[in-house]
Amino acid sequence: MKALLLALAICISTALSAQVYTRNYEVKSSDKRVGEVTAVKHADGDLEQYDISSDVYMTLLFKIHVSYKVQANFKDGILVSSSATVYLNERIQDEVDVMRTGDHYTVTTNGHKTRIYGDIEYSSAKLYFSRPDEVKKVFSETNGELKDLVKTSDGNFRLKNPEKESEVNTYKYSSDQGLHSVLIERSMFPDIKLVHVREPGEIETREKEEE
Repeated sequence: MKALLLALAICISTALSAQVYTRNYEVKSSDKRVGEVTAVKHADGDLEQYDISSDVYMTLLFKIHVSYKVQANFKDGILVSSSATVYLNERIQDEVDVMRTGDHYTVTTNGHKTRIYGDIEYSSAKLYFSRPDEVKKVFSETNGELKDLVKTSDGNFRLKNPEKESEVNTYKYSSDQGLHSVLIERSMFPDIKLVHVREPGEIETREKEEE
């Protein structure tokens, strides 16, 4: 499965040379910078490839380093494959691979396989680059499942896990610069906010850990 995903990604990466877009976000908790997210979009004709990476350093009961790498590949506006790896303190926490075959997707989450039928036209990676005005469902590469997307009265978008009501991401867009910020709310954890910046800066908690 991974070999097939890698081969497909290499083929698509080779073809994608026309346009590259990069967006940088700083990650904040309690107004303190704790990490960064980088989103890259490669586009060439009917092919689109999205690469998202993050690094977050926080102290809850103890110091933790959470990072992830996501890749999503689209052709003619339809997801054809994706991969996501989540790390906790440098160790793999979750691995999710997705491959479209015929009329369905095979989703492999930590070795466990499930299926999703129908076309997936929108995934979390796309949210960094385009406003989802008419979108009702968004596929999460890191969870391997579809989530409900609702437009709020103030023009923002709320992405909710139908099985976990306490897990909510709120996306705010600006008319001239695309995705402006993301508010991530989880029970038992402090809120985290991603804010668009032109250039990534230093992470405050990493500096303290290296002292």
